Amino acid sequence: MRYGTLCNDTDRKVIIPKVSITENWIERARGLLGRAQLEEGEAMLISPCNSIHTFFMPYAIDVVYLDKKMHILKICSDLSPWSLSGCRTAFMVLELPARAASKNNLQTGMRLSWQEDI
Repeated sequence: MRYGTLCNDTDRKVIIPKVSITENWIERARGLLGRAQLEEGEAMLISPCNSIHTFFMPYAIDVVYLDKKMHILKICSDLSPWSLSGCRTAFMVLELPARAASKNNLQTGMRLSWQEDI
């Protein structure tokens, strides 16, 4: 798994300082399953992906759907365990702690940028 930071593409302000990005189908299939709840400032970016589930997860998450250029297409806040969610036009999914999307002022149409950790 690779790690990096997500910023607002307009002003380059860091939005999420600790983001893991999946690199293969095994990591995509596992996602957050069996992992500890994400802390504030953490997220997982799953790519390629346009739908997720929270089966077997004991906690709620926020889900942000992005296109290939990292424009936010859809935000699902506080998705409870045992739920399904999707966005047919999405290319990647950002999973965040519950209510983190609103705390970070994420909005549809906003463009994010990825900065790889060195």
